Amino acid sequence: MNPTRVTAGARGSRRRRGTIVLEILLSLALLALFGLLMLQTLTDAYRGMQGAHAAELDFLQATALLDAALLWSTADLNRRLGERRQGPWLMQIDRPRIGLYHFSIRREGASHALLRTSLRRRDE
Repeated sequence: MNPTRVTAGARGSRRRRGTIVLEILLSLALLALFGLLMLQTLTDAYRGMQGAHAAELDFLQATALLDAALLWSTADLNRRLGERRQGPWLMQIDRPRIGLYHFSIRREGASHALLRTSLRRRDE
């Protein structure tokens, strides 16, 4: 028997080992891909939560400003007609007719109002 000759059984064993290594590498690559996809999904969810939290804070601040404005006297409201800056907000107060006031609050640079409401005063 020649020691340099490889038997058919040994060749099959080497092929099987090579196949196992390829399977392991493929499994690791798929696991890494799924891990990256999971990380991206979690990152997107976290950013969405941050955006929702920031929007909620904006809404609460705008609501506080509007609540304060609704307590102003009629004279104060008449002095503040038009658009005015109130901190980071732009507040628009209109009086379409005597005793009726429309309020809108938006962030500077925003295309639409975050809050709108109307107020009727009978003291005029």
